[in-house]
Amino acid sequence: MVCAGAAGMAGKEAYCFKYCEGWLLMVGLSAIILINLLGKENHIVNSVGFSVLFLLLLSLTGKKLRQPLLSTCSTTACGLLPRKSA
Repeated sequence: MVCAGAAGMAGKEAYCFKYCEGWLLMVGLSAIILINLLGKENHIVNSVGFSVLFLLLLSLTGKKLRQPLLSTCSTTACGLLPRKSA
């Protein structure tokens, strides 16, 4: 459930703010879920997979912390209109 929620949040960041880490996390977390549900649990795959996903989440968190607090979306996808420059 945590992986599914994290994939949804990463997908929102990818779609709204155009962060490439979001797309990679969305696909990667979904792949880890499917691997564990469909296949036999493999500790090496889980260790390597979750380590890579953790580094991507760390990178995405760093980008989000550097972003201005009330910045608008770069697209109209998240319901906000982009600011007009004067």
